[in-house]
Amino acid sequence: MAGPRQGRRRARGGLGACGTGSAPTTPFLEAGTTLAALAATVPRIRIGSLVFGMTYRHPAVLANMAASIDRICGGRFTLGIGAGWQRNEHEQYGIPLPPVGERRMLPLVARGADSWNCWGLPDLVRRKADVLDRHCELIGRDPRSLERTAQAFLTVSRPGDAAPEPPAASSPPAFTGTAGEVAHLVAGYVEAGLDELVVPAFRYGAADQVIDTMDLLMAEVFGPFRS
Repeated sequence: MAGPRQGRRRARGGLGACGTGSAPTTPFLEAGTTLAALAATVPRIRIGSLVFGMTYRHPAVLANMAASIDRICGGRFTLGIGAGWQRNEHEQYGIPLPPVGERRMLPLVARGADSWNCWGLPDLVRRKADVLDRHCELIGRDPRSLERTAQAFLTVSRPGDAAPEPPAASSPPAFTGTAGEVAHLVAGYVEAGLDELVVPAFRYGAADQVIDTMDLLMAEVFGPFRS
């Protein structure tokens, strides 16, 4: 993920969509054109995506698009790029998806990114960050010059709530617990050297449920970590 550095240890939530191995059941908007619309109509917050798959976006065309969006929004755009992963999407486009070995990202991040992002709970983030540090050291880059970000689904449980179902092996990282337990998890991210935690909101239901869940997280979990 590449983009300007704007503060440390941020907690952020946002609307979005996460692909699966099967065809989507609801419409998905194309990211670049949607971000251009947001850039023109949303006046204050940072704008970006996690992430543009580079397997089917020509780098020069994407760079031109990113520069245009950034100009429209007055410098609030963060360009996130990734190696692609969603097989069914590539099949529908008729574009091959190279094996993982041809798409490994961490050496590229060490060489050229301002910020790195991964899905994961603190232990996984810590392990991947250690690998990233070694790639930075191999090329003489100070690992501390690279912002670290991650994302996971976090939910605060209440007395009487049903126990969460165990996540499927292919599910994105998620954690449900009391406010204290979720705060303890967030502290683990801080200890792992994380600068920003992104909480995707698209599993929280309708818009009013999203707002209620995010308000609860901000009030009972993220307050001590914001700066």
